[in-house]
Amino acid sequence: MSKSDPIKWPKLFAESAAIVASILLAFAIDAWWDERKERRYEQETVLGLKAEYEEHYKDISWQIDFHEQLLGGITTLLQACSVGSFEETGVRIDDAVWASLVPVTTDLGSSVRDSLINSGRIEIISNIELRKKLADWDRYVDELTDTQLDSADLVRDQLMPYYAKHGIGLAHGNTDKDGTPWPIATKPSNPESEAFALLFRDRAYCTTLEFRYANMNHTLDEYRYVLEAIEEIQSLLEEP
Repeated sequence: MSKSDPIKWPKLFAESAAIVASILLAFAIDAWWDERKERRYEQETVLGLKAEYEEHYKDISWQIDFHEQLLGGITTLLQACSVGSFEETGVRIDDAVWASLVPVTTDLGSSVRDSLINSGRIEIISNIELRKKLADWDRYVDELTDTQLDSADLVRDQLMPYYAKHGIGLAHGNTDKDGTPWPIATKPSNPESEAFALLFRDRAYCTTLEFRYANMNHTLDEYRYVLEAIEEIQSLLEEP
């Protein structure tokens, strides 16, 4: 019976080490490639978020300016309530009535941010503070939405019935946004009419208008909170 060849341990160790090294190298390459793809995805996501929140900034800035204009119109109506008649000092009666009835709404849909949250990939954002701000975004939007819905309910359920009760329509304009004339043009209201005299002596109407004024000021505060949140997110998005 012949003896088996002796085990060549040095050669076996060398081959085993080479196999292990090749496996580890493959893992390292896969990990490097995955990390590279993750960072590329993060960069693309950040670019998308920058564009998204730039649009939000423009939208909310415009809404703040528009809201302040509406508050100016409502202020003239409150002044009329205090003296019992309307004086046109830069604001027409029709514009003031229109300002009291505009149900301001805002759509702050964030497709890039929402996709990141819903897919469970928020961790791809390496900036921890930015992750927190993005995760908290819904709170600002929900509070603003609730305030706007309250305002719309107040207009529909309380203010509009007072105008209808006193026979006052909404003669704010006679053209579409592109300048196309309406089929039937509205006629300007007469602020010295008996209808407005009775309206501005209607204490219930004036009290409701005060609620509307307070609600809109609260909404304006919510817009400013949202704008601050947008600016914080934009600042974090610019960090390396």
